[in-house]
Amino acid sequence: MAGQVDFIFLIDGTGSMTPCMEALKSNINIFLDTLTGEQSVVRDWRGKVVTYRDQKVDGSRWFEDNPFVKNDGPSLKTQLDVLKAEGGGDEPESLLDALHKISLVGQTDRAAQELDPHLWRYRSDAARVVVVFTDATYHTTMSYPDGEGGGVDDVSNAIMSNKIILMLFAPDDVCYDKLDEIDKCQWTAIPEVDSSFAKGLEELTNDSSAFSEVLIALAKSISASVATPEL
Repeated sequence: MAGQVDFIFLIDGTGSMTPCMEALKSNINIFLDTLTGEQSVVRDWRGKVVTYRDQKVDGSRWFEDNPFVKNDGPSLKTQLDVLKAEGGGDEPESLLDALHKISLVGQTDRAAQELDPHLWRYRSDAARVVVVFTDATYHTTMSYPDGEGGGVDDVSNAIMSNKIILMLFAPDDVCYDKLDEIDKCQWTAIPEVDSSFAKGLEELTNDSSAFSEVLIALAKSISASVATPEL
């Protein structure tokens, strides 16, 4: 149904991501106000925050999930508020594993009376959007059990077959070229500052005005994507 969207903030949870997390916490209301404002077609949303790190280093804490919350800004902010940037070791991180995992969680049955907060809505009922924030490259081969040995092509296929719109805020690195080829992907490339992508993202997020504009543009992009949902 047009006007409905499920979105996930998929956030790199490693140590260098503190500035980005704090900026998201500070500006989430600006994002939600734009997403549901008078100029937006979005009238019904579900959102959640998912954190990933490095499956090879962080063990069971490499992936931390939350349930979808429905039209509930304070609950979404609560999910953001508990984020803590830690772990990960040196890059790369397990972004491919995380994208693969959330692409394959399944969907609520079309005839269900209630929505399952741990599943996507039935795909013709709502657009699906994943927004990634990271300052790191990724392992090119997955290592979590359900994706072990797979690569970027497997992730791309999972994203496209499940009609997910991918929005990346990620380093201006060649590894992201392949993900950028996914249908409807939007990639905001983070430049290096002093030879560091982490500093590049930190510079963006520490400028509150600039980051507010980023989230306003993001909300408008999501709104445009839900005008005609996939069947």
